[in-house]
Amino acid sequence: MWKGIGLEEPVASPQLDHSSSCQGKGNQQDRKRVWQCNRLKFRTDFDSGNLADVIPCTKEGEYELWIRPDCSGQPFQTKHRTWFYFGLSGHEADQVLSFHVVNMNKQAKLYSFDMRPAFYTPGVSGQWEPTLEAVKHEMVASGFKLSFTHRFTSAKETFFAFCIPFSYTDNERLMSIVEKHAGARDDLYFCREALGFSKHGRTIDLITISSKDGMLDSSETTTSYPCVDLGREKVRAFDPSKKVFVVSSRVHPGETPATHVFNGFLSFLLQKDDERAIKLREKFVFKLVPIINPDGVSFGHYRSDSQGQNLNRFYEDPKPEIHPEIFALKSLIMYYFGKGTLEVSIDLHAHANRMGSFAYGNHLSSEQQMETILYNKLVAMNCPYYDFRSCSFSERNMSSKDKNGESKEGSNRVALYRATNLVHIYTIETNYSCASLTTAVTDAADSTKTISPGYKVQSRKKFTVDSFGQIGKALLVGMLDVKEWNPYSRLKSSEFKNMQVLRNWASSYVNASLLSKKFKSLSSMSPKGSRRSSVSAAVVAEEPPKPANPGRRSVSSFSAAKAATKERKSIFVQNKEKIRAMSLQNRERRRSIALQHGEDEAAKKGLRGKSEPYSEKVRVQVQKLEVETIETNENLEKSIRWF
Repeated sequence: MWKGIGLEEPVASPQLDHSSSCQGKGNQQDRKRVWQCNRLKFRTDFDSGNLADVIPCTKEGEYELWIRPDCSGQPFQTKHRTWFYFGLSGHEADQVLSFHVVNMNKQAKLYSFDMRPAFYTPGVSGQWEPTLEAVKHEMVASGFKLSFTHRFTSAKETFFAFCIPFSYTDNERLMSIVEKHAGARDDLYFCREALGFSKHGRTIDLITISSKDGMLDSSETTTSYPCVDLGREKVRAFDPSKKVFVVSSRVHPGETPATHVFNGFLSFLLQKDDERAIKLREKFVFKLVPIINPDGVSFGHYRSDSQGQNLNRFYEDPKPEIHPEIFALKSLIMYYFGKGTLEVSIDLHAHANRMGSFAYGNHLSSEQQMETILYNKLVAMNCPYYDFRSCSFSERNMSSKDKNGESKEGSNRVALYRATNLVHIYTIETNYSCASLTTAVTDAADSTKTISPGYKVQSRKKFTVDSFGQIGKALLVGMLDVKEWNPYSRLKSSEFKNMQVLRNWASSYVNASLLSKKFKSLSSMSPKGSRRSSVSAAVVAEEPPKPANPGRRSVSSFSAAKAATKERKSIFVQNKEKIRAMSLQNRERRRSIALQHGEDEAAKKGLRGKSEPYSEKVRVQVQKLEVETIETNENLEKSIRWF
């Protein structure tokens, strides 16, 4: 995705973090980082590396790996143990080794999608790839156990990670290359500055990109947000008619798909000859923050900063001395909100439980909600990996609490909406492994040429760095379509044909959601003794209710509630029966597969839904059945939730 601007494709490469913070007080770089097991040498002595211990198993060629939790050994140590990243040398070419990660947080659903660790051999592999053999997983006394096997094609040092990594050092190297390249171009404006510093002194990069249209002679005032003067040229100010588009990433350090989406966004925005990228630069000033939590990324954490905090819960009132990263980003956003130029704010994340890529948006008024529906539908129309059906705009999702009791009220999306009333503010989530059901996408073309080909529907597809990047690109193209600035819009060749039809659809979608919500409200009421039964069928038709008689229940309300309850119950039973029938059918299919391979004992186990005793060939086939069942169940459950 970088070749279009004349750059090499960046590949994450393990390197030491040479920032000044490496000698900082309380730094975790002094922990044990190298383990010698006979001829094999395991190491994590590089940026983002993480293992706590390596123990040889009784069986030759197998090793137990222990993950170090976020902030290990500190008073604020957390229970987050998912991210691992290590190098291995001393092996021989064609040697087979097995690894058992024995204390991982439970990630069963993620691995049911056929998620696999990523590996890379510098000088041999061109890029990071998933391991060739499927993994096994189970619960043991120490936690979730992940087992994988790898056959080495070379004797050179090989690196393994939870997923495709991208460290703080990788990002600094890439931003320096981009700065050198883009900063020398005459057709755009590019500025790299330090938005601030982390608790351990790492730089929080802020990238500004736009065209030179509307650029003023004056510099941007930086007293209102804590940009640091590094002796570089100060960022230029732009005419207020140019709106600001903010994108941030990696508040949760282990969510590396967010970086790959960000890099796709950045690389498309810098395209020289693509008229869509040129139009975006003409219309917007982009403010991009590639890594919000550089300490967490560098220390090899999964979710926390250097103090054990989930930084995505402190946007309501961030303290500069406690949450300098969040304070800096919120100050930036509020600065442009105060100037009246803030248009879009997107925070990039990764998700372990839902496949594909999707948005969490806010619950807004009907007219504003239609705009959020419109944007996300257009993103999906430009990207086969973006699942509009999984997007959520519920009121509940603005205030729900996580396992630690921390509310989403403090998240980037919700807290900044409360502070600005910004319509286009989203959390974009992307699965670590694969897309659930790729969407059919038509060609991006005008009357004379096709600039970007379409995609056919596929049942499921594994994510790569390139497909992550396509999501980032679609986030840009979708906004072009919303504004009707896209010279190669896919809208004309879609089922909607034009923007007015799509807007009518979005309006109907919002009204249908409101209707569904009202039916749910009616059916959840207790008609007996209810004194708020002024709600009637008229409400469903969006008409104001008539005043209630406080001494009597509304007959029409009672009837509507009874009818809605009956309908919901019927649909619920039908779908539950489908789920039950599919479960029984797949158990029978497991048994049939096992019997075909002469595995009588495994066939008996298959009747109980167990797959552990299967041989590798049978186990892979059964795993495919399980993924199909999960996908079908999710779709059926969505239809149940709709009512």
